Amino acid sequence: MNKTDQFLLWIDDDHQLLDHAVSRLRENGILVLVEPDVDRAIEIIRQRHNEVLGVLIDLMMDPGETLSVYPTEGGYETGFCLVDYLQSEGLLNGLNVRLFTNAQPAVRKYPHEESEYAVKIERKSRYKGVRFLNFVTKEFLEND
Repeated sequence: MNKTDQFLLWIDDDHQLLDHAVSRLRENGILVLVEPDVDRAIEIIRQRHNEVLGVLIDLMMDPGETLSVYPTEGGYETGFCLVDYLQSEGLLNGLNVRLFTNAQPAVRKYPHEESEYAVKIERKSRYKGVRFLNFVTKEFLEND
């Protein structure tokens, strides 16, 4: 499948704050699907895995029903738990995933750091305006 036929899945419960960034991506020909609900996002990945260009995951958000048994620290580490869940279900294979956070990136050593499932943690404030478009282009379109 051609990368232009794929979409970027952005899992973030602050979706109303993402309108400008999403518009900029779409204006530049990047298909974006914003999903604020973790359970629905998991289903999108499960059903449309081959169409997903990459996944941006907010670190802090409501864990939903699927992750309710995970140690999300009251939602503060939901992004970590979502990556763990996707890996355990075999859904992380072939996905380019980045965790995004408003806070200082977590100091916690990520369990998949040394494996093929390594996930970078990025600070949202580093990527405003054109810098965000450049980040998405570099990380998801130029990366094979």
